[in-house]
Amino acid sequence: MYYRWFYINPKTLPEVIIEKIVSRNLKESCWIDSLQKQVFIRTNAQPELIQNLDGKFNNMESECTESFLEMYDWLKKIFY
Repeated sequence: MYYRWFYINPKTLPEVIIEKIVSRNLKESCWIDSLQKQVFIRTNAQPELIQNLDGKFNNMESECTESFLEMYDWLKKIFY
């Protein structure tokens, strides 16, 4: 599902660029993988991604971590 939901730019980014586009605030930061490549959510995958997160949310209920809930709320705000 990872490659179905996300696009990875094949170009490796130099550390100088990464330092400029990555932030501690995940809402403002670009996503970079461990190979220094920028990761994007595929536009057509957004409904399926949210549906999957909805399922996880409903199954986990009170066991959801604070970070999961923050990410879940943030992505729903972006997509809807």
